[in-house]
Amino acid sequence: MKTRPQSIQKILTFYFSSIMLILLTLSAVIFSLMQYLNLRSNTEREIQRTCTAIADSIELQIQQMDTACLNTIHSTVIKDTFYAYLNDTEATAYEQNQRRGTIASELIATRGVDTSIRQINLYGFSNGGYGAGNYTGDLNVNAPDEFWYENTKAMH
Repeated sequence: MKTRPQSIQKILTFYFSSIMLILLTLSAVIFSLMQYLNLRSNTEREIQRTCTAIADSIELQIQQMDTACLNTIHSTVIKDTFYAYLNDTEATAYEQNQRRGTIASELIATRGVDTSIRQINLYGFSNGGYGAGNYTGDLNVNAPDEFWYENTKAMH
């Protein structure tokens, strides 16, 4: 069977359409690749910035807690009052209540108005403790039985 020769118009249309389709596909692939690389680098930069902000915030919180801890440790009013509160067995209820009030006000003053430090607790070496913050009052704990006690005592 003989086939009719194709017209030049059909041949040119076919080649032109094929070339245009190839160019359009290639352009779409190149554009998509460029966008992917751009979005990836922007995302990496944003993740890095977020991680840095979180690390700075954590560092600031640790510094604030450290400052409150050091202020508590170096306060002679807190140390003397807490020692008397735990060890004076002959104190009246009124004296113990006065000591609780002094300890609470000193701890809250040490904590300051910054509410990110929610609680400051004092623990006795043998038993008892006092806390100020979310819970203000006596702590019925035996510090030597706590998991952190031996490591903390060994460090200091």
